[in-house]
Order: sequence, then C-alpha cells, then structure tokens
Amino acid sequence: MLIFLAHLLVTTVLVVATLWTGRKARRSQHYSVAVAAILSLLLTVREAGLYGKGFTFDTTRLSVHLVFAGLCMAALPGLIYSGFKLRKNPYARGLHQRWILFFLLMLLATFTTAGWMFMNAIALDA
Repeated sequence: MLIFLAHLLVTTVLVVATLWTGRKARRSQHYSVAVAAILSLLLTVREAGLYGKGFTFDTTRLSVHLVFAGLCMAALPGLIYSGFKLRKNPYARGLHQRWILFFLLMLLATFTTAGWMFMNAIALDA
C-alpha cells in the first residue's frame, strides 16, 4: 500500500507542477513535467491495480470508478493534441483549457470514486 500511496503523491505533485508551469508559460519545463506526470499516472494506475487485487469490490462501485478512470485516460490524447496545437496557434488556448478542465474533473472523480469503492471493500485473506 505504501508504494501505491507514494506513487499517488508523486503523481499529484507532478500534475500540480504541470498546471503551474503551463500557467507560467514555462514551456520547456512544462513539457518535461507533463511527460513525467503522465508516466507517473500510468505507474499509479498499475500500482492501484496490483493493490486492488487484495480486495473484493462492489461491482457497481467498481464499474463507476472504472468509467471515470477510463474517461480520464481517454482525455489524455485530446489534452496532448491541444497542447501541441497551442504551440503554433495561440487561439487553441481555449481548446487546451477545456481539455485540462475535463481531465482534472475526471481525475478528481476517479480519486473520489476510488475512496467510495474502498468504503465497503472486503480484504481477501493473505
């Protein structure tokens, strides 16, 4: 569990750093931190899957969580595309900001539904 929580913390810090560097127009830092945030997010998802194998979850709660997690991951290509488009077209800023908002809302919903999912989870015997 500690590895999962560490990945979750690192991912959170990197997502915040990505937002901050983007907002401050620090492009080279933004690109580096954004790549690190995506890689960290993927590792966190992997760790969550491994950690979750030790529990039995209510199927409805698990399904709701997985929908939000899937939407969060599905937002990444649009987020990345709009970011690249913004490099050459300042009018793409609105598009990029909408993708950011959608991604962040889905990330928050994923995190919230994970907590909700664990509220009645049953730990499997070790």
